[in-house]
Amino acid sequence: MTPVSLIWKYFKKVRFFFFISFVLYILSFSTSRINAYFSAQLVGLMSEFNAADIPLDKWLLLLFAFFMTIIAGSFLLYLAHLADAKYMPKMIAMFEKDIFMQIHKHSLRFFSEEKGGNIGKMQNSILLAILDLQRIGVGFCMNLVTVFLSIAIIAFMNLYLALFFLLITLFFGWLTGQTRKKIITNSQKVTESESEVSGIYFDSLNNASSVKAFGNIKYERRYLFSKVKEYLRLDKQEKFYRAKATYKNNFIY
Repeated sequence: MTPVSLIWKYFKKVRFFFFISFVLYILSFSTSRINAYFSAQLVGLMSEFNAADIPLDKWLLLLFAFFMTIIAGSFLLYLAHLADAKYMPKMIAMFEKDIFMQIHKHSLRFFSEEKGGNIGKMQNSILLAILDLQRIGVGFCMNLVTVFLSIAIIAFMNLYLALFFLLITLFFGWLTGQTRKKIITNSQKVTESESEVSGIYFDSLNNASSVKAFGNIKYERRYLFSKVKEYLRLDKQEKFYRAKATYKNNFIY
């Protein structure tokens, strides 16, 4: 089973509230873009030389639309969070129960070879990955909606300008995707190293009596610090590359 199919297995069981939440998030972000349009229209009216001659009903209509989109966006976001509260705890509970049973199906050899802290760390990592996937997935779709709705609004005013922004957005999206590939690879190495350090740390604490009995504290310390140094090296390398990639993207942007 692939990671995506594993995660989908749990999302599928709560798909109704997941779908409702997803739609509400899209509607909420869409109203925020529409609100930006009405805000621009109001600023445009204020900047005109004959602003005092503009009919009152036009001002009131724009103000009404401006405030209603703010209220609607906030209310839809509130409903989306309520939908999240309906399905996320249930999905996490199902995952925790299944992963606990799967771990205990392994042989005694697995538990003797694998550090207990490492197993716990991997379980938490999978759980965090599920939560991150939901957050990143929603965030990606919201950004997509924001971009294309903004371009649609610009197209309503100037088609050529909208086409220009669309091409720039597609190019920049492709460029960001190429940069992120290397960042993801480096991040995986850092995560694996961090997991190994946590496993050694917790195992040493859990077996403190054995460490003291055999006088192995110096060996344990050297072993832990060697892994910590490796983790710090990888983490530093990953942060340098991320900073370089961010600078390059911002420069091109």
